Amino acid sequence: MGVIVKIISFTIFLAAFLFCAVGYGAPWWIEFDGAGVVSYGLFQWCLHIGDELNCETLDTSLWSEKHKATVAMMTIGLAVNVATIVLYGMTFCGDRSVKSPAGASLFAGICQLIGVIVYGSDYVDAIDYLDWAFWVACVGGAGHIANSIITFILDCISCC
Repeated sequence: MGVIVKIISFTIFLAAFLFCAVGYGAPWWIEFDGAGVVSYGLFQWCLHIGDELNCETLDTSLWSEKHKATVAMMTIGLAVNVATIVLYGMTFCGDRSVKSPAGASLFAGICQLIGVIVYGSDYVDAIDYLDWAFWVACVGGAGHIANSIITFILDCISCC
């Protein structure tokens, strides 16, 4: 894996990782209007009334099976991302035992996309209510898959 390929791959990976991390923690996966605006994330719900924002932790005993599956897949994806950062560090330090972290990035992206698909499947009839953090998580998961494909192609080009 050439230095330029490593830098391009790591840059794309880092952007996708940040998108996933922001989407994971933000309480704006879905939003409903009523007496105030109520938004839900994976771990919190928030009530917006005027300029006031009040957020509370979601009660895990009330999580649906799909919500649990989403949290599990997103968490696995983020854990694999952390491991992938270690793999990138090893490749930058010249460790020849790590050929390319593209496979780990691909696995992280697949886990995260499965998570957002499972979450979104609960709101097929209410897709307009899916909020920015949901879409940011989608972009992050897709970014990991794109990074894997680009890294694989660049690896093939640089070794020939």
